[in-house]
Formats: sequence, C-alpha cells, structure tokens
Amino acid sequence: MSSLAEAPRTSRKYTQEQKDEFFSVLDRLGNVARAAESLGFNRYTCRKWARRAGFRGRPGGPVHPGLGEYFRLRKAGSTRREAASAVGVNPRTAQDWDHGIRT
Repeated sequence: MSSLAEAPRTSRKYTQEQKDEFFSVLDRLGNVARAAESLGFNRYTCRKWARRAGFRGRPGGPVHPGLGEYFRLRKAGSTRREAASAVGVNPRTAQDWDHGIRT
C-alpha cells in the first residue's frame, strides 16, 4: 500500500518589494486571485494584504437596486431584518452592507 505523504508546508516570507509588485498587478487586473496567480503567490495571503489595505473589489461595480432604499429605511428606524425584507435581500447581506461591504 502506497503512502501519499506530503512534505510539511512551510511559511513563505514575502519581501516588501514582492508586496508592492502584487499591488501593482492588482491595480492592473482588479482581481486578487488573478494577481496572486500571475505572480505565483498564495492567494489567501494576497487576499489578506488586500483586505488590510482596504481593497473591496473594483469601484463602480454593479450596485444592488435596493441599496439606497435599505439605507433610507435604516435611517428611518427600521431594524436590519425589516429593511432587508423590504428590499428583498438576506439579513446576512444587510449585515455586510451595515459594515461597509458592498461586493
């Protein structure tokens, strides 16, 4: 019976120059996974860098048609659940909207 033993994974250390290169490619491609893949970097590490830098996807992407109404209802005193139901989104999506996540 053969063993499928794998070599233990080691943490890779990235230099500041590599991070800068990643952000340059990210600006050009607009997609974290594609930028990471093009450089041979771990996409989860790159996602962490992008998140910490405030990257949330391309600006100007599609916006949910009920987003404005949702915030109007919230400002008027509706609960998250009530406002989410009124615009037809899942309460978890509404929670993301409340935390500034739009994509």
